[in-house]
Amino acid sequence: MLSRWLPESAQPHTEAATRPAAEPARPADAASRSDSSPIDLAAIEALRQLDEAGSMALARELLQAFLDTAEDQVSQVAASIRSGDGVQLGRAAHALKSSTFNVGARDLSGCYLELEKMGREGRLDAACAMFDQTRVEHERAVARLREILLEVS
Repeated sequence: MLSRWLPESAQPHTEAATRPAAEPARPADAASRSDSSPIDLAAIEALRQLDEAGSMALARELLQAFLDTAEDQVSQVAASIRSGDGVQLGRAAHALKSSTFNVGARDLSGCYLELEKMGREGRLDAACAMFDQTRVEHERAVARLREILLEVS
């Protein structure tokens, strides 16, 4: 999504940066996720390039905003699954799909894409099983984002 607003000269020239935001990465299997970073650093670099001064101030602000709101949004996903509300699950997962993609959590974004579809399709039993995997991936991504914030402070 951010690449639509960046001038072409400011966009990183990587496969991940050129992937359309409408098509987040699908969740990888658990074995490959445990060996790879839950955050695509090209997305963090794209955020840095949005800052007029070229600093990490904007990236820090956006990452912190994500961290400040993510737990409440995840709670909304869980509550939607528990209450059997597929429509609300779709909405809550959609919001997280976009925000996680924008902070570079590509695998996590793929998990939320799947949950969004499951909500729209009323497959709440499958969503319940998928949520366990999503929660693990969410914790990995949040931990790495916190590390990145410490590194750039």
